[in-house]
Amino acid sequence: ILSKKWHLIRMYGTGAQSERVLEVIRDNDIPMLVMQGAWISKHQTAAENDAQIAEVIALANKFPKIVAAVNVGNEIFVDWSWHRVEDVSKVIGYIRQVRAAITQPVTVNDDYNFWNKPHAKLIADEVDFIGLHAYAFWNNQSSENAAWWTDSIYHDIQRRHPEHAITYSETGWPTSRIWNDGSYEGGLIGIAIIENQAKFFNWYIQWVDRNQVISLYFE
Repeated sequence: ILSKKWHLIRMYGTGAQSERVLEVIRDNDIPMLVMQGAWISKHQTAAENDAQIAEVIALANKFPKIVAAVNVGNEIFVDWSWHRVEDVSKVIGYIRQVRAAITQPVTVNDDYNFWNKPHAKLIADEVDFIGLHAYAFWNNQSSENAAWWTDSIYHDIQRRHPEHAITYSETGWPTSRIWNDGSYEGGLIGIAIIENQAKFFNWYIQWVDRNQVISLYFE
């Protein structure tokens, strides 16, 4: 079903389910590629994080024609992340370990509010491309501003890292939300309905084609 419209999907961590998806793609000759992730978290033990790295290397080498890229960690540096990793040098070690062991390009996928910080250069210097997350809705934009904001964030990160290709690894517009409960989400101005999601999506796929941006849409 997915392969009729999409040619690239993401796996956020290793494990039996991720391997099974790769096997299904291989065994059924499905025309689809995978960005395979290693899930790194401060809530995991060092052994668990190490195992994710070892497993992502194994998967990339076992499925070299399907795994198009590897991401080492997802939103592990942005300051609001629940599973933020403080030890940057440890992650750099992981990136180097993976890059030395596979042939595919390697990234770290994170929010624009990490990639727009000066210290992000430490990670940018280690990866093959930038995996960018940016959501207009969650950054308190209206549906009318969503297209302009999404485009401006992409070009801002590209200016900050001109030596790298930028992949939009997460973006989208939701169809449900919390209202007026005193939380950050409750006070956002965006309207989370199917019509606004469709409006954003239809603009976005045209923008992707026009700008030739590799993208993974987060529904």
